[in-house]
Amino acid sequence: MPELFPDFIVSEESFRQAKEFWRELVREQMAALGQMGDWAPWTHEEAWSSDPDSVDGAVILSVYSASQNKGLRVQQSATSAHKDKKPFVGGYTDIFGEGILERPIPNLCIDAIPADENLSSIKKIVGYWFDIGIDQTAMQAYLKTETQAKSG
Repeated sequence: MPELFPDFIVSEESFRQAKEFWRELVREQMAALGQMGDWAPWTHEEAWSSDPDSVDGAVILSVYSASQNKGLRVQQSATSAHKDKKPFVGGYTDIFGEGILERPIPNLCIDAIPADENLSSIKKIVGYWFDIGIDQTAMQAYLKTETQAKSG
């Protein structure tokens, strides 16, 4: 299962391609759900660095929907940084700004080494989270079935 951007932690060009891959995937999901313009850049996204350790696992995409009060963050890893890992997709939900913001923001964090073989799962996970009727509880249950079924 070859990963899509194996050099993204050591090549600035591959890093840019990985970021664009995630942006395009989000645009596709927004278009499919009639949500173009609903999701906008959100928290800090890591910029290119020549230090592979600072790039591996860094947030490379972050978007927020004010209408849904939901966020999405993507952290990408590479097999070259983790010899024992194969391409995978995982995730968890969290609440940003709890106890600080008037409206804390439920968000999904996707952790992945994307590959052709898990691309379908990645798209399903993003599309499911973008669905207006999906909350944190439903997303956690979905992640358990979608990610564990694919890894087991």
